[in-house]
Amino acid sequence: MKIYHGKAWQRTIREQKAKSDVFNLFGEWWKKIDVDIKKAAVQRVSYQTAVQIIKEYEWLGSMAQRTTHCYGIFYEGYCGGVVCFAIPPTPEAGIGVCGKEYAPLVKTLARGACVHWAHPHSASKLIAGALNNMVENTKFRIFTAYADPMAGEIGTVYQATNWIYTGKTGSQIEYFLNGKWRSGRTARHKSYQKRNIDIKLLPQRKGLGKGRYVWIGGNKIEKREIMKNLRYSILPYPKRDNKKYDAVLTGNII
Repeated sequence: MKIYHGKAWQRTIREQKAKSDVFNLFGEWWKKIDVDIKKAAVQRVSYQTAVQIIKEYEWLGSMAQRTTHCYGIFYEGYCGGVVCFAIPPTPEAGIGVCGKEYAPLVKTLARGACVHWAHPHSASKLIAGALNNMVENTKFRIFTAYADPMAGEIGTVYQATNWIYTGKTGSQIEYFLNGKWRSGRTARHKSYQKRNIDIKLLPQRKGLGKGRYVWIGGNKIEKREIMKNLRYSILPYPKRDNKKYDAVLTGNII
């Protein structure tokens, strides 16, 4: 079982992309883009736009099932990163945050990544802008996100954007499928069933459990009422052993 320590896997992907792009037909074209974070704009993007960046830069390399909303951060019209929100993976996951009454208000920040040339604070501005847009334009007020220790993630950017840390999820059985470890729910998805893949025959392992974060939006009254019903304990933020990477956000959404 390989666990990435020191820095998140998405940062490693970024570094590799920066080196490989130097040798493309257009050279270091991104150096001509003004990446002033103050000029960056966060806006809704299509699923098709999001999937291009997620496939290249995100740890899992695939879009989450039941993705509903995608946002991007733009520099001079160029998309420097995306975040994607999805329906919670199970009804229990939505109910577990604040109870059945508030379950319809829950969304999961399921995927996110920034490209190698984006400003170092792109991730935090993107997430903050996307959350504010969701609160202003949808009914959703409660958001969950997860940091995967297998990818070297502790949730640095969630800490930087004032999410609540609520501990780790329970460990689950994972399956090695298409070159990556997948959750049982993903491995059982109909897209794999159509290919007659028997997950019982796949390599298996027990996961480590993921760090769980919660963010609550809305007006003061809404926030107060939701916080009263929060079912999780509020815990101190976890810290990375290798302090060198604690403040690194570029290209590392999680």
